[in-house]
Parts: sequence; structure tokens; C-alpha cells
Amino acid sequence: MEGHRVHRILVDNGDSMNILSVEAMTKMGINASRMTLVPTPLIGIEGLAVPVKGAAGLIVTMGTARYCVTLQKTFMVIDTHPPYNAIIRRPLLH
Repeated sequence: MEGHRVHRILVDNGDSMNILSVEAMTKMGINASRMTLVPTPLIGIEGLAVPVKGAAGLIVTMGTARYCVTLQKTFMVIDTHPPYNAIIRRPLLH
């Protein structure tokens, strides 16, 4: 993502959006000014509201060598400490 190798990514069939932790965003050196305001929270697995810091369009490269694809995708940035740095919905991979 954005030229950085990101570990601990979950590919989820059920998610309706791509999610990135604010911690991962900070570690990649992405400035918060790139986010746009998102006024509604996400509803987590347990049915609780998860506050969204904003949405950011990021360049994502998936795959290796000659079998890779580079796309710009929107990620919802959350300020919690999930077990994953990012959650990518499966349609992003197709």
C-alpha cells in the first residue's frame, strides 16, 4: 500500500468496505490531510459502533513479479486496535 509492504491483512468475503487502522496509516507516513470526512460510524461484528476517522484513497499493489495489479481503492480509517492492519474485501482482489 502506497509503496509499503503491509503485514497482517485479512481478506474478508463479508466486508462491504476496505478498512485500515490509523496506526498502520501513521506507520506508512500517510498524512491525515489525505482523509475525507465520513460522518457515520461502522458497525462492528459485535454490533457496536466503530468511529471512523475518515476515508483515504490509497494505491494498492497486490501480487508478485509479473502477476501483480495496482489499483487505487478507498479505505475507511478506524482509530481502534484491531488484530489486523487492514481488512480488504474480496471484490478488491478481482
